[in-house]
Amino acid sequence: MSRNIVFDQIVVFAMETDFKHIKDTFDIGDAYTFELKHFEDSQHPQLKRLVQICSDLEGSILSLMNLNGIDENEVNFN
Repeated sequence: MSRNIVFDQIVVFAMETDFKHIKDTFDIGDAYTFELKHFEDSQHPQLKRLVQICSDLEGSILSLMNLNGIDENEVNFN
């Protein structure tokens, strides 16, 4: 899903910019679940734009699901 592609790029970009200070906190194999809200307060223009694109995609997807009577439990967003 295109939303996941954009979100993955947000995480990668944030780890090189806003979250650079925590990058070494994670060891290989560690798992952490980031959510879009973790990145919404960024002041970095490119990261802010990616967050907006991802948010817009989510809104469009949810709108289309609503129009077609598709329940959120029927779709895998991951």
